[in-house]
Amino acid sequence: MLITVATTVSLLAPGEAYEDRLQQLDLRFSRRLRFGPYSLSTNADLANVFNRADVYSSNTGYGANWLVPYEVAGGRILRLSAQLEF
Repeated sequence: MLITVATTVSLLAPGEAYEDRLQQLDLRFSRRLRFGPYSLSTNADLANVFNRADVYSSNTGYGANWLVPYEVAGGRILRLSAQLEF
């Protein structure tokens, strides 16, 4: 009987190596409109304007996936919102 055991070996200690600094630009455009006693606030938020794929974390275990990113920054995101005050 043959038993195969897989073991993950970390070559880098936690906090020993870091990814490049995260550089992300987020913008918000707002406009407030008044209608008598009512007020409408509108917003347009644009996240990650330059669409950089900065790495948040990567695999530090030795193997075929060594230093392959686990998480990267999301692409451009546009969020529209409004708030009615009465």
